[in-house]
Amino acid sequence: IPALYTLAKEGKIGWGSRYLGNTRFETDLPHRMGTFLLNQWIRLLLQTGVKDNSMGYFAMNKETLAELLEYGRSKGIYPFTRTLYGIPLAALAKKRGFPIVEVQTHYNCRKHGTTKIPFWSGLKTVLGDMIYALGIWHKLRS
Repeated sequence: IPALYTLAKEGKIGWGSRYLGNTRFETDLPHRMGTFLLNQWIRLLLQTGVKDNSMGYFAMNKETLAELLEYGRSKGIYPFTRTLYGIPLAALAKKRGFPIVEVQTHYNCRKHGTTKIPFWSGLKTVLGDMIYALGIWHKLRS
């Protein structure tokens, strides 16, 4: 969190990533595969330059967020209506030219409670967000 905060103070977007270096990414194989495939799709389609579009840990200053949300509204894109809100945020930031700096973020197995995205729900989320990304791509082309 301190590294993300520092980047935000510098006017950049600090973005948590499970895909940098020797990052600890503890999860089961289906979740890992779904996350990997979704991120490959997003990187190919939306060209965000971000390795981990689905993590959801980020920091940016208030003005940057306000500009991204306003730009998104003008294009019919509302990031926080989605579970994986990082996908549209990264695409909007890329389109507007805001620098995104990824920071190594560990992902540990849950110690208490249950996952908010069980397998079938996760599969539905991944496929839904792949289709949603096509819509983002189409809206940002113009």
